[in-house]
Amino acid sequence: MYDQQLGAGPKRVDYPLLQQLLGSLCEVGSVGPNFSFSEAPPTAQEDGEMVYMLYGKQKPLGRGFCLFVSQDQNLLRFVTPLPTTGHDLDDVFAAAEQMGYYLGLQEFLTEERQSFPVEGTAIFREEMKSDNCMMIKDFADERPGFAVSGVKFPLHMTEAFCLQLAGLDLIASERAFSECLAQKQQPNYYYLNPNYYRNTDTGEAIAVYALSEGVDSIIPKQPFIPYGAGPFGESTIDSWKVALIQNGELAEVLGTVPYTEFLDALTEEEKEEFDDVHYLLHGLPLQRLQELAAGGKMSL
Repeated sequence: MYDQQLGAGPKRVDYPLLQQLLGSLCEVGSVGPNFSFSEAPPTAQEDGEMVYMLYGKQKPLGRGFCLFVSQDQNLLRFVTPLPTTGHDLDDVFAAAEQMGYYLGLQEFLTEERQSFPVEGTAIFREEMKSDNCMMIKDFADERPGFAVSGVKFPLHMTEAFCLQLAGLDLIASERAFSECLAQKQQPNYYYLNPNYYRNTDTGEAIAVYALSEGVDSIIPKQPFIPYGAGPFGESTIDSWKVALIQNGELAEVLGTVPYTEFLDALTEEEKEEFDDVHYLLHGLPLQRLQELAAGGKMSL
């Protein structure tokens, strides 16, 4: 993580202020499941800290970054997941500079407690961008299939793509990484997150993915509880299912199917590899959903 820290002082930092100060630069929201962007304002953590997520505008989609505001408002931290993209680093520095000037600060602190003047961030930004390029290469070399959070659709880079990155020079690998993120995040897919239920008779924990008629959707190859979205304080689920939904004035559940059986029933044309751990399901028509639901049960 790249971490900038600012002493906030007497001025209060809240959601309306951030929208006003940073709205032309970034979308301002909160952290959703899988460390993804949510348009809702954040709620205070147990320690009172507020965690905002900011997502750049008008540029290829990247990873975004977070702003942590301490309960006493005496410390602000801009945190960027790494490796990231060059334009994301431009955004986080621009946001930090804007907040710094608003708060009347003269210098920032890095995570390593090194200080640098607000007016001198351009030099530090270029150093960070160079380090980021090297980090992309390191991830490609050492961790094939590394995960990328802080994006619209969570990504797990394929080994083939990591090998491609490893064969490029530093600047070309950063460009390829940025282009891959933008290409994967731009389409209007729907990322399926599970809904959680508990059988009141047996105590069984059940997770259900809702797949809607005709909607291009991203679904895990193996179901999992998204980061930050664990149900009932548990880390395991007893039963995973897919609910097949007919669209209309009133959405109708055609049936629920065990997760593995559902994926096994799909053809190669209906499910395309999105990354190492997800499939892209091309919008299934009503007739096909009815076929898939024929062997499922309506009850959860």
